Amino acid sequence: MNKKYIIYYNMRSKRGGVAMLLAGIISHSEETAGLIRRFLGEMTRSRGLSLSCVSYDNSYAFLGDWRRGEERFDLLFWDLSFLPEGAMQTAADVRERWSDTEMVFLAEDDSRALAAFRLGAQHYLLLPATEAEVREAIDRCLSALEGSWRRKVLLKTADGWRSVALADIEAVISEDHVQRLYLSGGEELCLSSTLSSLTERLRGRSAFHFLSPGRGILVNAERVKAIGQDTLTLEGGRELPLVKRKAGIFRREWEKALCRS
Repeated sequence: MNKKYIIYYNMRSKRGGVAMLLAGIISHSEETAGLIRRFLGEMTRSRGLSLSCVSYDNSYAFLGDWRRGEERFDLLFWDLSFLPEGAMQTAADVRERWSDTEMVFLAEDDSRALAAFRLGAQHYLLLPATEAEVREAIDRCLSALEGSWRRKVLLKTADGWRSVALADIEAVISEDHVQRLYLSGGEELCLSSTLSSLTERLRGRSAFHFLSPGRGILVNAERVKAIGQDTLTLEGGRELPLVKRKAGIFRREWEKALCRS
């Protein structure tokens, strides 16, 4: 069996919404994978976060999911003690697409440590790793991710440039060639950029998922409170249309994002 078992830890996020952390463990050693899962569960719970964890027994099994776009990981743990060259190449491919994913490498020697850190690894653990070392690696990753949740994006508005926290964005609606940005506090901004360019800037921002329920609308999945037959409701109370032909796809994408909660 190449893949995978998933465990869920259902907690409320300190960010005020639903946490969407997804961790991937790539290791042929059940002992190693089990140790990482154990401390991931303990340390995310202690921070009030929610976790879903997926295990693979080799890089090629993971690569299949990644190429199909089935998962978008926030944390990845790579065991290089088996098929190291394949793992490093896959990690390089992942880094090219997912710049915000936090990575930890585990190996029996330090021969690939430099390559790992060039890929932006948070830690490089020598096997067998101690519990304290595993905890340190996970702590570094979680601290980096929490920093990314506070990340802001610089946007050009009708009144000038404005710095906006990603977590505060509820929706962007294009009306008569004007992009209106709605924030969780009730504030509304008129943007000078196009919706397509904004969508590209927001794509893949850990740990937020921006989805489109219809033409000219972009919403933060974390800020969607409920979905009806032809409408969706944001946490701020605003109702937006849900295009019938896109409803099924949108619901699946939304549920996939929230399955990490």
